[in-house]
Amino acid sequence: MQRHLTPAERLEILRAADRQRKWNSLDDQRACAMCNRVFTGRQVEIIRDQRGRFLLKCPSEQCFSYLPDWLYTGNAVRVAA
Repeated sequence: MQRHLTPAERLEILRAADRQRKWNSLDDQRACAMCNRVFTGRQVEIIRDQRGRFLLKCPSEQCFSYLPDWLYTGNAVRVAA
């Protein structure tokens, strides 16, 4: 069973996992290039695998996208690593 993550833990995981884009808060939005859904960091599905790694998934059902498929919304530009 997955342990419930605090908001601070969620933000830390998003920041550590996403080296291409900056997460200022859990209210930051991303757009999924696969399913066209716009979502916030609060909605990202975070799963811990058997090795203890965190896997981040689009919150849409039937969408199997992950970080490289997520884009800034609006006029934001992509931040280089």
